[in-house]
Amino acid sequence: MDIAFHVTENDLEAVRRLVRENGDNPLVEIRRERNVRGETPPLTEEGCWQAHMMCLLTTQQRSGPTSHVHRFLTTRPFPLRLAALPEADQRKEFIQRTLQNSGGIRRNGVIADHACRNLQWFSGAGWGELSELLESLGAVDDHLVEREVADQVADAFHGFGPKQSRNFLQVLGLTCYEIPVDSRIVKWLRSELEFPLALQSATLSDREHYRLISEGIRQLCETAGIYPCEFDAMVFSRIEGDAWADVDPAF
Repeated sequence: MDIAFHVTENDLEAVRRLVRENGDNPLVEIRRERNVRGETPPLTEEGCWQAHMMCLLTTQQRSGPTSHVHRFLTTRPFPLRLAALPEADQRKEFIQRTLQNSGGIRRNGVIADHACRNLQWFSGAGWGELSELLESLGAVDDHLVEREVADQVADAFHGFGPKQSRNFLQVLGLTCYEIPVDSRIVKWLRSELEFPLALQSATLSDREHYRLISEGIRQLCETAGIYPCEFDAMVFSRIEGDAWADVDPAF
C-alpha cells in the first residue's frame, strides 16, 4: 500500500515565503556551498568522530547558538577529540567528567557510555566500514541511497536514531535530501502547513514513520525547486537568525 502526498498551492506559498525571508541567510549559503554545489569534503577519522559527538550532544537538549552544548562544540581544540582521549579503562570517566566540568550539559553519563561503545567499534573495523559507506554517497545524487545510508549509520552507532544519523551525514556535507527532523522543523510544519502525519517524538523515533515524513518533505521541496538541506537551513535561520553565520557547520 502506498501513501501519496499532494502538495497544495498554499503549501508552495509557505515554502516560497520561507525562501524569500531566509534564502539569503549566511547559514543557508554555507549549506548550499557545502552540501549542494561543492565537492564532497574529504572524510577523516577525526571529522567523523567529532560529527558523531555533536549528534550525541544535541540529542534531547538545547543546542542553539547561545546554549551550553554549542559553546562546548565550538571550543577549540575540541575537548573530546580522539587525541585527547585516554586509554579505554579511563575513557568513560574522562568523557563524563569533561562534560560535567563544561557546565550545563545534561545526560553526561549516557553520552559517555554511548561514546565509549562507539569508539570501541570505531577504532576497530568500524572506521573502514564507515568510510566505505560514506564514500558511496559522493558518487550519486539519489534520495533513496541517502536514506539507506542514513539507516545503516543509525544501526552502527549507539545512541543514534533516524534524526541523529541524518544530522551526522548532513554536517559532513554528504547529503542533500535526508535531513534531521528536529523541533524547529516540526514547529514549521505544524504552523505553516496542514502536514498529514503525526509529528511527535515517539513517532519520529520509528524508522518507517520517519521515512514517510522525510519523503513528504522531499516532495514538498522538489515541487518548490529547493533541496531539503536548504529548507532545513532556512528553517533554522528563521528561528535562530544570524547567530550561526560565522560558525562552520562542519568539523
